[in-house]
Formats: sequence, structure tokens, C-alpha cells
Amino acid sequence: HFKRAIAQGAAVDVVKRRDFLDTQCDDLRHVLEKWADAQRRWVHLGAVFGGGTSSTGAAAQTTQKRTATQKRRPVGERLPIAAGKFADADRLFAAARAEALGSPPMVRDLLDTKNLAARLSAVSTLLADAQHALGQHLEFTRAKFARLFFVGDEDLLAILGGGGDDLNDRLSPYLAKMFQALDAVVVQSSSASLKTVVNKSDSESNDDTKDEGEKPKATKAYAMRSVDGETVALDASFPPRTENGDSSAAAKDGDSSDDDSGDDDEAIAWLAALEAAMRRALSRDLGEALRSFPRGETLFDADWLAPRTAQTAILAAQVHWAREVEGALVEKGKGSSPLRAVADVVGTRLAALTARVRRGRDSPLVRRKLEQMILEVAQQRDATLDLVVHGGGVAEAEAHHQGVQVKPGDFRWLRQFRAYASDDPATSKRDLLLKKQGEESDADNDVNAAVLVEGEDFGLASHASSGLPCVARGHVVDAALTYCFEYQGVGDRLVRTPLTDRCFVTLAQALKLRLGANPVGPAGTGKTQSVRALGSLLGRHTVVFCCDEAFDDASMGRLIRGLCRAGSFGVFDEFNRLEERMLSAISEQLRAIQLALADRQPTVLDVKSGGHRGSSGGGLSASNTQMRIPLAATTAVFVTMNPGYAGRSPLPENLKQLFRTVAMVKPDSTTIARVALSARGFDDDDARDLAGALVALFAVCEERLSKRSHYEFGLRALAPVLKRAGDLRRRQGNQGDARDAVLRALRATVKPRLVDEDAKPFEDLADACLATCLATTTSKKK
Repeated sequence: HFKRAIAQGAAVDVVKRRDFLDTQCDDLRHVLEKWADAQRRWVHLGAVFGGGTSSTGAAAQTTQKRTATQKRRPVGERLPIAAGKFADADRLFAAARAEALGSPPMVRDLLDTKNLAARLSAVSTLLADAQHALGQHLEFTRAKFARLFFVGDEDLLAILGGGGDDLNDRLSPYLAKMFQALDAVVVQSSSASLKTVVNKSDSESNDDTKDEGEKPKATKAYAMRSVDGETVALDASFPPRTENGDSSAAAKDGDSSDDDSGDDDEAIAWLAALEAAMRRALSRDLGEALRSFPRGETLFDADWLAPRTAQTAILAAQVHWAREVEGALVEKGKGSSPLRAVADVVGTRLAALTARVRRGRDSPLVRRKLEQMILEVAQQRDATLDLVVHGGGVAEAEAHHQGVQVKPGDFRWLRQFRAYASDDPATSKRDLLLKKQGEESDADNDVNAAVLVEGEDFGLASHASSGLPCVARGHVVDAALTYCFEYQGVGDRLVRTPLTDRCFVTLAQALKLRLGANPVGPAGTGKTQSVRALGSLLGRHTVVFCCDEAFDDASMGRLIRGLCRAGSFGVFDEFNRLEERMLSAISEQLRAIQLALADRQPTVLDVKSGGHRGSSGGGLSASNTQMRIPLAATTAVFVTMNPGYAGRSPLPENLKQLFRTVAMVKPDSTTIARVALSARGFDDDDARDLAGALVALFAVCEERLSKRSHYEFGLRALAPVLKRAGDLRRRQGNQGDARDAVLRALRATVKPRLVDEDAKPFEDLADACLATCLATTTSKKK
């Protein structure tokens, strides 16, 4: 239209007006972009340095409000240069707002204000400098305690400068982000049922200095509490008894004054002491559980399990089971009878535990402990029976009737997760089945000895060097892995199946080669949960990151540096959702980490990104800024992927070489349902038959019922049915019908989600499947 008007010599003024408005719109867009950038930085930094029309006056008022007892200074006051830059930017921004925003504010004012875009650029530059200084300060603070790398900037600022002076109250809300299952630290009174550890040397030395009439001072005993409500007593060395200024000197940036680090060191010392006390407490509980573990045919039930930490009690059961099985394997000339005896003992334990759950008289916390123990004992039962039936690779009938001797080095035994522990420095090497690099071990009782993946210093050093009264290791095939005593809480253990065992073997072998692992498969097959389960079995701190478009170089670099320093398991879920550019950059850093781990190097080269001035961390792309960061020997990186989904980037070839792939296609739903029913109080025979009936029912419903978008008949839909059935079974007690409990659970959880036309067919299918289950159970009893 305009071209035709110009050709006709008309509407020249309209064309000029259009060009003028187009230029002004471009100028307005440019000003608004500058304004948005400046305001975003100003709002972010205002909470730190005190935003307002006069940040200097606000800072002065904040200083006056602090009482004499509150010696900790806000973070903004510890960075005077950055605070000065923010104050200058605040004044410039306030002046620009006052001039550009009239009353009422008009869009035209943004264009008429002189040099507004340049002034906003100056504000952004000053704020970027202040943000860069703040980022450096947070980076150095995180370097003092590695788990702070897993905390965002806002939470870290709250940890350092927010809340009151009581460290417990200030830090407890953020513990769940730094520890696996730790929810809070609570004060445990001396009259409580929990056991506390008394520092005898301190009490004895204090007795000499007390007057005869002086009464001993009451001391607080602390305990850590999990998200499940379980509490574990900490020893008397926590919390650290240090005063302000007594903590060790810490790294400072050029913007910090000489005494600024003391404001942060108190909180960091508290967190470090909590981490050490957590490991000592679990190691202590493990030693007690090992010494008091009921041996032989003696049953362990809620009376033994209730007062103990679930994590260490289950680990003690794993250690004793490994000893029992290996003791049976090395007995010669007795056929499969020693293993059969072990299987009978484990089966008796399982029956006693399920009967205790079915009675339903225990508290919810004790019942959860019993359920998690049942999951472990059921795995032990299945693995032991597998050795009895398929020992030495011989056919089932031959193994049963000709008494084939299963060797200690049989792969069916080596592929199992085996736990070993020792509380005696003199026998730790033998107890943990460890050997030095290149050392031969031909003895029958030492044939499964392995070299520790993390290096000989972890396994062959004395207990005194580790500071733990009891140490433990986990073996999978020929890979021995350090148990790190990270508190896991009661939690929800993963039901182990042959698919899970294959995944564990791949993960362990990848760790032995100092590589990562890559579980691949569709959603719902247990990829991420399998990695977390192995981390839980090894007492590791496992951090799961959900990869999406929000990940950038800075955040990825910060997380990887945190993994290296903390020695954690890092799981990058949906890894192939990242852009190819980031995948290529990450591969270089991961390669450097794996090479350093293979060479037993204590540090690794960290290649930071020059990035933009406002970033609080470094990326992973090459630049002129390089430094070495500490590398813990227990560090490991895993990635999970869903191939074939839309929006997924292909994995670069250089990245594929860094990971060992394991396919996770179809979970064993029947085994999972059977073990889950046993954990909820069902007898083993009932659980086996009902699990098969439920899986068959869901498969038939998937085929015969109508197709609806909200229908789900997979493993995830089975979980609420199992939970509801367990609740009903406990209400029934020993007199009820297991089949009736499952049928009522189906009607309560599945039927409400069905449309009317599918309700009656579902009832008929459920009755038919469970009737077949009842007939099978009756025939077995006959």
C-alpha cells in the first residue's frame, strides 16, 4: 500500500510519519530492554545490599537495628566495594525513575528523557560489577563446605545472613537440600528413650575442677531427625564449641575485609561438624547392630529393630547374610544342604517379620522399619534360593538331587550386592575382603577379595585414620566400593529384581573403570531409582538433577564442582534434553574428572567460562581462567535418558565413550508386587499368587477395557492398590482373607477412575482373576 502511494506521489507525509514512529518504537524497545535488565539486577541485589531510594541510609538503619548480642553482620556489609557500587547504581536508577516516570507515567516520557538508555546501561554495569563480586564471595563460601554447591544463591544468602543467631534454627530449614534424608537437628533431653553418647574424658576432667557443693551443669544432647520422623543420637562433640573468631581462616576475595570470614565460618563449622557427627553416629550404630544381631535361627523382629536406626540395622542384616552364605559356600562335601539351611533360616525370618506387620500393633515408624527390613530379607531369600536351585550352572533337577557344590566364585553369588563390615583394625582387611593391587588370593575363604575402587588408602588404612569406630564396604562382582555412612532415613527401598541386579553390575563395573553409567529406557522402568538404590546401599549422598532448558553453563559448572568436592553420586535425569552445545562442553569436564579419578589424583582441572559479568559461577567452556579443584575419590556421575522422545538431543560420540550403557526396558512387575505384598503383611504363598493375579488383571484390563487418556494399568497404577491392600490386611489380622483384602483394594483405588461402561467388565475380570488365584492356592494346600 505504501509503495503504491509513493509511486503515485501521494501520502508522502504518511510515509514519513510511519518511518518516524518506526524509529521511535525501536528506541522505546531498546530503552525498555535496558530498563528490564537494570531492574532485574536491582531487585535481585536489593535484598542483599538494601535497596531503596537511598541504600546507604537503609544500610545505616539496618546496622542500628541490630542488637549488641547479634554479632553476625549481613552479607551486604561484608562487601564494602560491591555495596558502594550498588549504592551508586541505586542513586542513578532512582534519579532516572524520578525523571522518566511522571505523574501519571507516560510512555512518551521514556523517549523524551535525555540519555536514558546510556544512564540505564551505566546502572546495569555497576550492578553487574556488584553481582560479580557477590558471586565470587558465594563461590569462596561454597568452597569451605562442599554441599553448599547444591544450594541456590537465595538459600545460601539466607543461610549466611538471614534469621537469628541460633544456628540450629537458622540452618535447619535448608538441611534437606544438603543432606540425603536429614530434616532437622533436635535437642534430645537426657530422660528421653534415645541413647546418647557421653564424652567421658571431658566429664572426668571437669570433675577435678568442681567445688564440692557445685552441681554439674546440664548439657544438651542433640539428635538428627529424618523426614520420616526417625531420630539418631549424635555424640557429645556436636555442636562444635567454638566462639566467634576462633574458626580457621578462610579464603576471601579482594572485596572482603580482614575479619569478614568469621561471620560465615561459624555456620560452616556447624555444618561440617554435623556431617562428621552423622557419620560417626551411623558407624557407632552399625557396630552395635552387628554385635547384637540375632544369629542362626533366632528371630529378629520389632523388639530388636524398633530402637535401632533402620539404615544400620538393614546393613547389619546384609553383612550377616553375606557371612552366612559364604560360610555355606566354602563347606565342602555337603552338597547344597548348607545353602538350604541358610535359605530356611532366611525364610523363617521373613515369615516372622510379615506376621509382626500383619498384627498391626506397632507404631507407624516401627511398621515402616519392618517393611523396609522385609524388602531386604525377601531379596536375601530369593538370592539364596537361586543359589540352591541353579548352583554352579547345573540344571535345577541335578542341583536338587545330586547335591552339586556351589563354588564361592560362582557368578550367581558374585553378582549380588554383598556388604562387609569390620570394627577391628587388626582384621579389617580380611573382614572387608580387600586386597592390594596385583595381590593374588587363592584361598577358598578369600577368593572373592577385591581391590577397592576408590584406592587402597580407603580400604587398607587403619580405623584411626578414618575416625570411624566401624567401617563397611559393598561388593558387586569384583568391584569393592566404600560405604560412606550418609544418613538415608527409613526411606522407601527399591524392590530388587533381576533387572535391578543387572543394572547394579553395570554401574559397579563402570565405577571400577572410573567411568559413568547410562541407564536407558522408557519412563517408569526404574532408571533413576536404580542408581539411587545403589547409592543408598553404599551409604552415599546421591543428588538427582532434572535436566531441562533452564540449565546453563554456570549452573552445570557449579553442580559438577559440588559433586567433585563432596564426593557424591550425581544423577542427571533426562540428560539428552540438554542442548548439543552444552552436551559437548560437559563432556570435556567429565572426561577430565574421569581421567583424574583413574590416576588417583586429588584435584582436577576446572575450566571456567569467561561468561558475562553477572554470573555467580563459572561454566565449562574454555577460557583463560583455569584452576584446580579438590576431587573426592567417591565422586561419580550418572546420566539417564529416554531415547526416541521428541525434543531430545543425540548424545555426542565423545560423551558416549564416558558412560557404560545399560538397557532398562521392562520391570518384573510380578516380583515387585509379590515382595511389596509380603512387606505389607501377606504370607509368602498368598503374596506370590495374588501378585500374579494382579499383574494378569492389569494386563487384561489394558487390552479389553476402553481406551481413555486417564487410564493407567502399569506398575505405577499397581502401587496404590498394594498400599491399600496392606492397610486392609492389617485390619483383618490373622483371621481375615487375603483375597478379600486385595479385591476391596481394587474396588477402592481402580474402580473410581473407570467410566460407567468399564465398571461392570472390570468387576467380572477382577472376580475371575482372583477366583483363579484362590483355586491355585487351594490346590497347593491340598
